[in-house]
Formats: sequence, C-alpha cells, structure tokens
Amino acid sequence: ADADRYRLLHERVTEMLRAESETADGLSLRLMNLSRTWSSGTVDAIFDAVLEHPDWDGACSGCPGASNETPCPI
Repeated sequence: ADADRYRLLHERVTEMLRAESETADGLSLRLMNLSRTWSSGTVDAIFDAVLEHPDWDGACSGCPGASNETPCPI
C-alpha cells in the first residue's frame, strides 16, 4: 500500500523532471528544478516560504513532523 504510493509518486516526479514540468494532474505539488531556475529571487522565495511560515511561531505544534516517530526534515 505505502510502497505502491511511494513508487507512483517517484514515477510521477521523475516524469515531471524529464518533461521539465512544474505541475502534474492529481498532484498537489509544484516541482521547481533549481538547476534550471536558480536565481536570487528563487532563493529568496524559498527562504521566505520556510522562515515566514506561520507554524514556526507555534513551535510547529500539531505538525506530524514534530514527533520522534516522524522527524521533520527541516
């Protein structure tokens, strides 16, 4: 079940990279290939999205990534 979902996601993301597509039907994801779009504006947008996220002020309370079982990659 989970393995099938991860395999499907991997296939979809791989196809997005090959096609140089930022979006795909059925995925709530925007994939930016930074090797092709890297700029100071892109870097600023990434940092702003992470650092200004409203959950940082709440110490990420309620986030599943805040537990020991599923540690946050950030």
